[in-house]
Amino acid sequence: VQVLGVTEISSHLEKGVSADGRGFPQLVEGVTFTSFPFEKSYATHSSIGPNYLLVPYDGSFDFEEQSFSVSLWVRADDNGGRYTKLFQKTAGAFWQAETDGGGGVIWNIRDAGGGNAEIQTQNIFAGNSDWHHVLFLRDGVNGELRAYVDGQLSINPGGTSGNEGGVGTLNGNGPLGIGAQSDGAAPFVGDIDDFRIYGSALTQEDALAIYNAGNGDFASITREDELAGWWLMGEDATFGNNVSEIIKSIPDHSGNSVPIDAVGAPKRVSGHSFSPNLFAKSYASGFSEGPNFLVAASDESFNFADQDFSVSLWARSSNGGGRWKKMFQRQNGGNVFWQAETDGGGGVIWNIRSGDGQNSEIQTNNIFSGNNSWRHLVFLRDTQTQELRAYVDGELSINPGGTAGSEADVNSLAGSGDFGVGAESNGSNPFPGEIDDLRLYDAALTDEDVLAIYNQGMGDLTEPLPFEITKVIKDGDAVIITFRTRPGRVYGVDFSYDLKDWEELDDGVEAEDGSDLKEFTDDFSPGQTGQRYYRVRELED
Repeated sequence: VQVLGVTEISSHLEKGVSADGRGFPQLVEGVTFTSFPFEKSYATHSSIGPNYLLVPYDGSFDFEEQSFSVSLWVRADDNGGRYTKLFQKTAGAFWQAETDGGGGVIWNIRDAGGGNAEIQTQNIFAGNSDWHHVLFLRDGVNGELRAYVDGQLSINPGGTSGNEGGVGTLNGNGPLGIGAQSDGAAPFVGDIDDFRIYGSALTQEDALAIYNAGNGDFASITREDELAGWWLMGEDATFGNNVSEIIKSIPDHSGNSVPIDAVGAPKRVSGHSFSPNLFAKSYASGFSEGPNFLVAASDESFNFADQDFSVSLWARSSNGGGRWKKMFQRQNGGNVFWQAETDGGGGVIWNIRSGDGQNSEIQTNNIFSGNNSWRHLVFLRDTQTQELRAYVDGELSINPGGTAGSEADVNSLAGSGDFGVGAESNGSNPFPGEIDDLRLYDAALTDEDVLAIYNQGMGDLTEPLPFEITKVIKDGDAVIITFRTRPGRVYGVDFSYDLKDWEELDDGVEAEDGSDLKEFTDDFSPGQTGQRYYRVRELED
């Protein structure tokens, strides 16, 4: 993984990198894209002159006839130019991405014998200078090239030529140019950041996960405009990279008031994703001091009648979840209700019932039996396809033997009634576990929506990072490195003057109890000068 624009932190790959431009781009492990702190993108065309990055020849970039993918963030002025290179690997065979002059990009591979294949994206740059995530790949199994823009497939049928199967090996001993050709010519008229090369053909889900990990557009991808309610159960939160600003209390965007029957004060927070470290306390829980649950007073925004809706939450339980225990319930008077309750065998039953007694339910596969891990769950009613669906950790999870009734037979769920989280609406049958980040959507989420919410919660990113470096600052004769940690883990911090020879500063930096952030300070000796690079390693257990 190659990330541009961060200095003073080296790569776990320890590859040599020469830069023709201002600054010295580094290869950085453990940092995802965001406009801050990557405000500088050195593979850039600016008033100072064209800047680009050259990576010397490396055999790990020789993919022969194998599948591979290239992921990067880009923005451009003037449509990005015409036939300027976002990147190029050449010498004999080549693979490259170049602008087409109309706001699109041509993804092109060619072997040494002239076998050629290319596709063209839809417009990316024309009319805007926003950051976009683009992903180009060769899929040798399916025999095709693909391109994704902001998590979605983007191919202009009129710009396709050649056939992937007609292209042979792509070996070549030339350097990799980022922001220009391999020789520095045809520089891209824009900015490039967070450049990654994968030795496989990424999927649609992978593209979306990387896009979301880069804070591409959480609001639209995770359908936040269709939220009817959002509760984050727990202590104060922080927003993104701004870890110094503690969020004491943020109202839900809908402004709905929520009476609380619980220990502590669960917050309804818009704009922040789930984290087991930030939200270590989940008040809709069963603890030794007694069952805790949340009750939201009856609200018209929860009255889904005969419309589509979805419930998303994170949950865990240490004893299999119990039997007939309610994760949530809204009883709208009489027999009208929608709820999720445990089945006694580690699964959950998703059940809706209308006032005329018509009932429909499905059952998940095992979730809780045998483990106490956090799991992401989504339950929904889809009136278009006339079905109930349940997802566990981003994947559809339905036990065929636990299905009863038909969604189409269930009529309106309209009515007034409180909404219980962690128990029934009246507090009975509390769930013996913990619940966090519960959301109500007035829409039937799709497979892609569910996966995006799961990934936003750091559930299972395509290539999960063990930690994230959030800040590097120089303070007098000291450098302070702040990085995210995992509970109970130990880290090593090293430094180097040339990115080749490393010296250990400390191999016993322990994660802080109750916090997912750790600061490490390196005090310089008097008289030390020159560049100084750092790396942080998560040590094996």
